Amino acid sequence: MRKFLIFVYLFIMSMMGCSSGSDIAFFQDAIEQSDITKKYDIILVIPGTGCHGCITGVEFFVKEHIQEYDNVLFVFTGVKSIKVLKMKLGNEIMDKRNVQLDLDNVFFNYTIKDAIYPVVVYLKNKRVCHIEHVSPANKYSIEQLLRLNK
Repeated sequence: MRKFLIFVYLFIMSMMGCSSGSDIAFFQDAIEQSDITKKYDIILVIPGTGCHGCITGVEFFVKEHIQEYDNVLFVFTGVKSIKVLKMKLGNEIMDKRNVQLDLDNVFFNYTIKDAIYPVVVYLKNKRVCHIEHVSPANKYSIEQLLRLNK
């Protein structure tokens, strides 16, 4: 009976928003291809297009709270206009050491699950261990997601 309960638990957990292996592999490859030199606990990937409300909310959060998150790398990818992004966030945000513009779109790929949403990528020793999408389906706010790893 115990083995059955463990199996049921693992099955349910696998169905409840866990990151797929291909998503993890994609972000691991992106990290290895990019020029990230500092060790970060979290990477917040913000796409240039997708769920407008989700992206706008995360951009506002970054603008208001970036100074609180030295352990987080904020990556803006799939950006259509750098000028518009700078106007929305301000030049001072774009010049922070934990903000990266992904001009080569290494972190941008519509083939991954829920690519229209910002993604919180949790790292341990520069290895991706978990992914959470910032979407209406996620019960956590962006602030809660970024604090989960602290």
